[in-house]
Amino acid sequence: MMIQVSIPAEAGVKDFKYNQIVTLVDPVIDTVANANFNRVETSWYMKAKDLVIATAPVKPQEKPNTNDKK
Repeated sequence: MMIQVSIPAEAGVKDFKYNQIVTLVDPVIDTVANANFNRVETSWYMKAKDLVIATAPVKPQEKPNTNDKK
């Protein structure tokens, strides 16, 4: 599976090896929905400020638990 990621031109040209594992810098996933008569089409987009070669396993950031009831 290939996932297309858009990065700004200021990030420069990237030349990675095939299947190189990279890290996304400040990734954002967004959608655009278009209503056409009786259905809706949704397109997904992934953007990042930059792509860098992954040097170590990246752990997902933990979100603070805001559902604690006291």
